[in-house]
Amino acid sequence: MLPDKFVTRHIGPRENELPTMLSTIGVNSLEELIERTVPKSIVLDKPLRLPEAMSEFEYLNYIKSLGKKNKMSVHSSDRGIMVLLYCR
Repeated sequence: MLPDKFVTRHIGPRENELPTMLSTIGVNSLEELIERTVPKSIVLDKPLRLPEAMSEFEYLNYIKSLGKKNKMSVHSSDRGIMVLLYCR
């Protein structure tokens, strides 16, 4: 992969990089790293229930459809015009 690709920049370490990374920071596993760095008070006791992931293309279409639901309203008063955007 090229270094300028999104996946290369934002998706965690590759399997072949893990041993060096873990050794460098002094832990034996990703689980140990998480246990040592994430406060217990914010760790969930069950997995998140998330919808299936969307592709970038699907998400862009989804977010555009949400934007089309916004309504703009123009109000005037003796002090000028106020433009309001109502998000639905």
